[in-house]
Amino acid sequence: MKKNDFALLLILIPGLGSAQVAIECKGTLYVHPTDNIREMIWSDPPMHRDCNAYSPSDGQSNSNNISEAYLKSGKTHFGFYICDTSTAFGFDDWYLPSKNELNAIYENRDAIGGFTTNFYWSSTESSETDAWRQNFYDGKKDAAHKFEKGEIRCVRRD
Repeated sequence: MKKNDFALLLILIPGLGSAQVAIECKGTLYVHPTDNIREMIWSDPPMHRDCNAYSPSDGQSNSNNISEAYLKSGKTHFGFYICDTSTAFGFDDWYLPSKNELNAIYENRDAIGGFTTNFYWSSTESSETDAWRQNFYDGKKDAAHKFEKGEIRCVRRD
């Protein structure tokens, strides 16, 4: 087992010729096998708002709160929206991972594969203007302005 009792699973998707990677921790976290989009902002400066997305471990709840706050504005070019509207592998419950879920992905990045060495966004806010991200080169985590660009890798749970 990896740190924090995370276990990596490889789940083959019949008929799709690919695999979906999953991490076990209080349920199964399925990780999209490729980045969903590169160099995406969390939000743009005029749209900064507190979305009540502060959970370090519940990315689904964070993403729901972000969606509720931003979709009312008609804006659809943010990282959470890419995950929120994904129907990859026949599932429509993809979301932007929380900072703890993102760290579990980082700890298993070599087994999962396909990552850049750039920063990846989490759904966890640190303030109205900043959100947590993690560098996949060295694991460094920091709170960055939401208008900075980062990579997006969507996840889902059973």
